Amino acid sequence: MDELIKKIKNTPKIQWDFENPHQLLQQQKRNLSLEKLSIKQLDKIHFNELNPYSFNNWNKAKIERIISICENNIKLELPIICFKENGKIGVEDGQHRIVVAFHMGVKEIPVFILPQIS
Repeated sequence: MDELIKKIKNTPKIQWDFENPHQLLQQQKRNLSLEKLSIKQLDKIHFNELNPYSFNNWNKAKIERIISICENNIKLELPIICFKENGKIGVEDGQHRIVVAFHMGVKEIPVFILPQIS
């Protein structure tokens, strides 16, 4: 796995797709807000029992695909997250993108945030 982390660190910076028609439609339908998530909040993210600092249990094919997308200067969809009552951050879509961005040294990640249900 160390080789995969080295490969990520040598990958061109992630480009985020702010104009993806599918996500813009989801944003309207689901009342998603667009914000930036500080990578310092990584410890608050619930990764379905996966460790964001080690790729031992991650889907390596998805990570390789993200690396390939970045190498080919293709923009990635924004992750969709929600804030939970316990202070944790849930990831509906984009766990692998968030972790790859973290290992690239990205400081903030643009995300769509689901509205809190009261």
